[in-house]
Amino acid sequence: KQAQGLWSVFACLDDDLGVLRDINHEQEQVEIAHARWQEDHNLHLGIGGFIRTLVTEEPGEVASLLKYRYRERDIQITTAQGQLLLDASQRVDELNKEAVRVSRGRGRQYSREQAD
Repeated sequence: KQAQGLWSVFACLDDDLGVLRDINHEQEQVEIAHARWQEDHNLHLGIGGFIRTLVTEEPGEVASLLKYRYRERDIQITTAQGQLLLDASQRVDELNKEAVRVSRGRGRQYSREQAD
């Protein structure tokens, strides 16, 4: 009685032409390619996650991420130290913007080293 609705589904799964086999094969290829991409880009993903955490400015996450990243060295970073890293990152951003402004203001008359 409960299986009556399934008969139409099973009838649709007749795979004389190999369509389901082909779909399954394509799906396997997509999954393999995705796994390879993740392996090849694992470092980029880790760095991207760290940068994203810096952008969202959550010191606890920065501290946790650094603890995890350097776990074999057993470093200890507190949330306050994570905030210090964020503050330093913001200060570096400000200094970079200032260097760009100075360089543009001088009409690119000097090299970047001279402008600094």
